[in-house]
Amino acid sequence: MRHIICAALFTLSAGSAIPGLALSSGPHQLELDGYIRHSVGMSQSGAEQVSFQAPGAQAKYRFGNEADSYGELAVDYHYREPSATENDLSYQLYFMQSAYSKHGEDDSFSFDNTEQLYLKFNNVLPGGADVWMGKRYFDRRDLHLLDYYWLNTVQGAEGALGLEGVKLFDAEFTATLIRSADELQAVDGSMQQLYTTGVDLRLLDYSLSERSQLSFWALINERHENKTLGLHKKNGVAAGSWLIVEDVLHGELLSGLTLRSGAAVQQNHFGGPQPVRDGQDRLYEDNWALEWVNQHTVDVYGNFAVQSVLLYALADGDVPGQEGSRFSWFSMGSRPMYRLSKYGMASFELGLDHVNDDYHAQDGFLVKTTLAYELKPEFSFYQRPALRFFATYASWSDAFVGQVGGAAYLDSDEGWTLGTQLEHWW
Repeated sequence: MRHIICAALFTLSAGSAIPGLALSSGPHQLELDGYIRHSVGMSQSGAEQVSFQAPGAQAKYRFGNEADSYGELAVDYHYREPSATENDLSYQLYFMQSAYSKHGEDDSFSFDNTEQLYLKFNNVLPGGADVWMGKRYFDRRDLHLLDYYWLNTVQGAEGALGLEGVKLFDAEFTATLIRSADELQAVDGSMQQLYTTGVDLRLLDYSLSERSQLSFWALINERHENKTLGLHKKNGVAAGSWLIVEDVLHGELLSGLTLRSGAAVQQNHFGGPQPVRDGQDRLYEDNWALEWVNQHTVDVYGNFAVQSVLLYALADGDVPGQEGSRFSWFSMGSRPMYRLSKYGMASFELGLDHVNDDYHAQDGFLVKTTLAYELKPEFSFYQRPALRFFATYASWSDAFVGQVGGAAYLDSDEGWTLGTQLEHWW
């Protein structure tokens, strides 16, 4: 069934790259947004398609390496008087459901998870500032090749209250109050909610020149006490900055640095404000995490397009009874593509990950390569829809044997997959 659903959605949107279905009547405006991806493939001996990811790494190189189906369907409603301008008061209600299915584990594909549901009041404060509340993907920052959200403090929260659009120092100031919950099992077997409250502050797009903008970010997080779980109150702070420069080697360059400590060190890049758990993997009571991210994108340059990334993450914590608790992750990769015809292009991705994990006493590399032929209605790196036919090969260190590639490659230090994938956003 999921094959039919995904194929139908792709067929409806392919060819014209529809930005969204929009309806309008008087002050009411309605737009449908979405995202869909689905792959069909195989591994060694005809086994189910698998993914290759270095143990401990927060993400993997995604091209030809996504053994799953994922979709988002959203309704974006606006209320604005017909005579109103962009600077007048208006209202927005945004609702988004998602569906996910991993190959070989779950054959269901239902849009039954509420990812976003928020109400926004535009231009409600002096100076044109906006106020919003609810669940939201707020100003997420990612490395696209890895599908890695290096700044993502609001996703997954129970709810948030935000202020944005405030003009400050020729930049935009935003403030978000975040409330999240993490469900843990107590010693008595009961399930307990561990709550966290945070404040996210940002100063966005301060112009250094005509081609460059600098942004700043800070987070203050408090994990609240839970006596049943035996956990006391824990505080944490984080800060970061990133620079975006246009027209660098015919593309856009992003470089960012973040530093987190205590309860501001999050569980994962989809974890939002939830801090790492006591006793979970490598980050504990006195933990900290440093991350340096870089991305360069040439969306179109003649018949050529390419994106490259470079990432270094370093983390440490106080692990009781453990001498070493430091963790490092280095990643670099690139995906060039070349136009062969009006709709067809050849694409290649090479990604390398190195993980050194003291706590789990493992140190190793994983290298993944993918060669693909893609069909798109127009040529550019970010153009969608895309239909891909790919071949992927990966190899990894002996330290990772048994942890990469699932059952198909349980005793191996290399693996491959063949398949096709469709992807679209609108």
